[in-house]
Amino acid sequence: MGNWDTETFKKWWMTKLGINTEHFSNRYTVAGNLMEIPIIHMIEEQEGRKIKLGKRPVYRFRYRIRANYDGLARELIEIKTTKHGFAKVPKPYWQQCQVLMYATGKKEASLYAYHMSEEEYRTAYFPQIDPERIRRFTILYDGGFIKNEYLPRVRYLAWCLRHKKWPKAGGFNV
Repeated sequence: MGNWDTETFKKWWMTKLGINTEHFSNRYTVAGNLMEIPIIHMIEEQEGRKIKLGKRPVYRFRYRIRANYDGLARELIEIKTTKHGFAKVPKPYWQQCQVLMYATGKKEASLYAYHMSEEEYRTAYFPQIDPERIRRFTILYDGGFIKNEYLPRVRYLAWCLRHKKWPKAGGFNV
């Protein structure tokens, strides 16, 4: 969040400005997207509960936020597929869950990480989900992060977008 000098951000920002229409994907993101619903169904089966699938984004128009969540139950559900697994939630995933909770009004998220094999990346169209490779992490809402770190950046980016400006590091006081 806030590293606006990367090539990825530059391409993303040019898309937001309407300069290019590039679509961001690779075989890992495509496979991960294909696996989300089967993983959610396995979680429902394993935990004996119903999860509402995230079919439509949630919008916060004031800040130009469009949040795509994977599922909702009592808490927000976020699915991640991973090639190497992780012992604790990586910071970008934690930040994403904070934004999703802010957008949906939830105060808790369950991030489920599914450790995929190389074979599953090649055959994601017909997944056989192994429940032993699903790991659940609980993330609590951090209003301080949203208020003090996220929203100032989003307000600034929304201002830059309205004025067709390129964002500059530290320019949050517009």
